[in-house]
Amino acid sequence: MRSHSLRLRLILIWALAIVLSLTAAGVVLTALFAQHIESVAIRRLTVDLNRLAALIDADDPAIRLTQSMSDPRFEIPYGGIYWQVRDPASGQVSRSRSTWDQTLDTVGRPISANEPTELRLTDPEGAKAMAVARVLSFELASGGTRPLELVVAEDAEATDLAVAAYRLDMFRALLVLAGILVLAAWTQVTLGLAPLKAIRRGVSAIRAGNAQRLEGAFPTEVQPLVAEVNDLTQAQELAIQFARERAADLAHGLKGNLQVLNAEAHELRLKGDEAAAQAIEGLTQEMARTIDHQLGLSRLRRRSPHRAAATDLGEGVERIVRTLHKTARGAELDWAVEIAPGTPVSLDGPDLAELLGALIENATKWAKTRVRVSGLREEGFSRLCIEDDGPGLSDAQVERLGQRGVRLDETRSGSGIGLSIVREIVALNGGELGFSRSTLGGLCVLVRLPAGPPPL
Repeated sequence: MRSHSLRLRLILIWALAIVLSLTAAGVVLTALFAQHIESVAIRRLTVDLNRLAALIDADDPAIRLTQSMSDPRFEIPYGGIYWQVRDPASGQVSRSRSTWDQTLDTVGRPISANEPTELRLTDPEGAKAMAVARVLSFELASGGTRPLELVVAEDAEATDLAVAAYRLDMFRALLVLAGILVLAAWTQVTLGLAPLKAIRRGVSAIRAGNAQRLEGAFPTEVQPLVAEVNDLTQAQELAIQFARERAADLAHGLKGNLQVLNAEAHELRLKGDEAAAQAIEGLTQEMARTIDHQLGLSRLRRRSPHRAAATDLGEGVERIVRTLHKTARGAELDWAVEIAPGTPVSLDGPDLAELLGALIENATKWAKTRVRVSGLREEGFSRLCIEDDGPGLSDAQVERLGQRGVRLDETRSGSGIGLSIVREIVALNGGELGFSRSTLGGLCVLVRLPAGPPPL
């Protein structure tokens, strides 16, 4: 797909939207999962905090528990979960065996007495830990109260590992989902643009002359475009037809007047006015060549270089050679036709006949004894070479060759527009035209035209 492809643009937009959306969804879902895990951990620590408060014997100066906490990890050194009770007044601290010889640093932390306060601490192993703390006032048997600071903390490593594993699994799943969505987007874009491809094929068929209008069932959204193309095609065909008819009518009228002028020139010659007769005949000949040239051009049509239509070059050459061989001049020559089998040209049959007729007929006029026509296919082009063993041309004559109305030898018959029309045909069909000296001694005309698919 090219960089300016509409399909590529749509697929890239879809892919970008899918990637950004799924990435945002992954970030949000990971944050929600982490928040959920943290909330569960905080609730669990709050339950342990409440149990710790229920087990404290505040009357004991050492602040002891009436019985052990239910979670056995509290009794394992560095077990990952810790409790601590501190008397802010005396600095007395009681803690779980899991803290070993360390304490939980809560000094200076704002801890509420009304409800549990969530804290982020460093556990005895130096790792991050979540904690729940509260300041409670315990009634003493002797009367009065004793405020104590209670803390329950848990290593956050397990939570972080759970979040990391969830993030990895989720993004793997999102990656697979992204691939599926991109494939679905590609399918959607391909199916959505399929009518445009059908329209393009239809337009190519019209330009190739294989169809007159777009036919088929098209979606409602592109039906107005199809109607506009058909209307434009019809209008163009009518315009071309009217232009050709007007050109033919104009040529018919002008040639009639030219015949009258030639008759007048003949009368002048009979009266002895040779100069005036030649001047009039020169003008009428120039006008006739111009008319023939324009009529020839009006029969040509610009074609798309990507059309599927093709004409077999060998068959076209054989037809022209057979026709010329029946003429008196053609029968005198030795003909050599060397066209590789299945050599097509992306050119209409009438245009190819016009091109071959002009070139081979020109070689027939200049050849002494031999004409050779060869052709082959090479890298998307078909090459045609027409050679004769005539006198050949100089570099200056080659430059002038093919200019409209120019004849290099006025003693030879012809209007001088044949090679000019050949140039027009080659240019309209994306080909190349060149002239050089032939190995036979005369002129070599080399034509390269786009090669279409082999004819069926």
